[in-house]
Amino acid sequence: MSIELTNEMIAAIDASLKADAIKAAKGALAAGEHTVDFTVRIKGTVKKGEDDMAKPTVTTPWLTVMALVLHRAGFQRDTAMELIFNAMNDAQTIGKDDEAELMAVAGVAEARKKFDEEVLCRLPLMPRQGKVTSKLGVEVVG
Repeated sequence: MSIELTNEMIAAIDASLKADAIKAAKGALAAGEHTVDFTVRIKGTVKKGEDDMAKPTVTTPWLTVMALVLHRAGFQRDTAMELIFNAMNDAQTIGKDDEAELMAVAGVAEARKKFDEEVLCRLPLMPRQGKVTSKLGVEVVG
């Protein structure tokens, strides 16, 4: 069965479904096949802002960074590996307040600023889609 939806309809459906509710519903759904037959009415407005250009964001490849650190550590490789291993274990138990304090003390903000100034600033701006917002009501009607 093929249905034709407009871009506005698809954006409204997407906006009306909350990611956390979808995740919870999928987690609570019992294994097996479930028959469904219902109609949903979505009514309201969907608004899209203007497209623009933005500085690209970078996702750091942490395993590659770890490999480079270990490779460049030379004769101190075992010590570097132990430091990384211990840091990875400790990071699993640090709370948000302790994390913020650690970031300040360790100089992460300065390192991030330097990275932004020396690496990210050289990257070309990338097109970014305008933000989509909505004011929608959702009702199961059948």
